[in-house]
Amino acid sequence: MKLTLTIVVFLLCLSCSDNADKETAPSIYELLQGDWTTEKYAREHFGVNHFNFNVNDSIFTMFSAYSDSAKFKIQGNLLTVLDSSHTYYMGTHQKYEIVKITNTELTLIAKSNYVRKRLRNYDWDNDTLKFEKIAKKNSVVPTKIRFSSSGCYGSCPRLKLTVDDSRTIKFYGLGFTSIEGPYSGKISKREYDLILKQINQIDLDSLKTAYSASWTDDQTRSLTIETSDSTIKTYAYGTYLEPIELTILLDNLIDLYKRSDLKPDDSFHRDNSMRNYFKEFDPY
Repeated sequence: MKLTLTIVVFLLCLSCSDNADKETAPSIYELLQGDWTTEKYAREHFGVNHFNFNVNDSIFTMFSAYSDSAKFKIQGNLLTVLDSSHTYYMGTHQKYEIVKITNTELTLIAKSNYVRKRLRNYDWDNDTLKFEKIAKKNSVVPTKIRFSSSGCYGSCPRLKLTVDDSRTIKFYGLGFTSIEGPYSGKISKREYDLILKQINQIDLDSLKTAYSASWTDDQTRSLTIETSDSTIKTYAYGTYLEPIELTILLDNLIDLYKRSDLKPDDSFHRDNSMRNYFKEFDPY
């Protein structure tokens, strides 16, 4: 009787352990959170263009700017991006089969014609997408972030902005932006947390102060990260040589004003000098 009871208790404990593992195992939704890149696959297959995608809460971004993101749903192993108002970039039916997903790797198979067509634009010769998750590399806590983008031989947006640790944003649209002139306001905690996460993904120890493509008439995007005890500066001319982690952050910042609660900034009109006003953006 005692032996039988011992066996029953053992089996119950084993069952509880299995259930606990199932309860604590991350879901597909949880594993998807973060920034992913095909950069490694692109390096191994010369001539293939790499691309990235981001999942932040229930928002999915791929083949588009952050402001063109759309919500998504997961049914079994099928990931469906819901209709976006920006169908030129996002399409109306993005569907992917999730073949493999771990904390570091993801394999998707394109299940819709729109996605297959976009992949061909990246010189992708099949419907399988292999990603690596971008990991955290530093724990920097910025007090202020400064970003600016120049014009180019085309319609590149020209703007300046700052974001501080109270989530206050100051913006000045100089050209090819949906709003022009001085604005200020707040960004959401979700947006701010995403920026911090993307800063923490950059290997700051190896970050260069400049990255420049060999061609001309492209856009320059400049970044300054201020902390309580240091200032980190870099810029990228052309999206070519900079680390993919920096590209992801710059892509986010150039689009941030569209997702911010902005109102015209009256302090600009009270300042007698545009140069003094711009010191907020370019103090150096």
